[in-house]
Amino acid sequence: MSSSPKADLHSDKSSSPMSSSPPKQITMVSTSNNSNRTQTADVLSNQNLHSRPLSDIIGETFPPFDHKTNIVTPFNNEMGRDVVFEQELSSMLLNAILETHAWASTRPKHESSLAAQNIEQKIVSVMETEKEQGMSLSRPRSSSTLYAGIVDKTRQQLNHFVTQIKTALAALTGLAGI
Repeated sequence: MSSSPKADLHSDKSSSPMSSSPPKQITMVSTSNNSNRTQTADVLSNQNLHSRPLSDIIGETFPPFDHKTNIVTPFNNEMGRDVVFEQELSSMLLNAILETHAWASTRPKHESSLAAQNIEQKIVSVMETEKEQGMSLSRPRSSSTLYAGIVDKTRQQLNHFVTQIKTALAALTGLAGI
């Protein structure tokens, strides 16, 4: 275990930052695990402090503190930089929002047009395969005319089904009357 350093002071006067005489030496002895280390530190004496009268020290004038140069001007500069930064940031955010909105609003249109093209390509591929196998009934049509053809064919089949049901009901009611 190490013990805390012990100081061996060789001066009988306290030090002061106001003194200007040559520094005195302090020897610090530290003990740790059977080893002694000696550290030295410089200490200023206060001989100059005692040679100067206290009234001179108290009467000494300090330079005036220029608050405008040291505080107000740097603060105003920072505020100006903050305003410029906020304007640039707002401009960049607005551009990013507008670009994101434009991308998001055009994305569904783009995806639906790609899906329509993909479906039309698949239909054309199926029709070409039918043509190769001899199963095609007519010439290739676009998706809108193909859709109209499917609706017409379904309507005809439904009309035929309703006619058959009416005929069957008429036959049953005619039989029931016999």
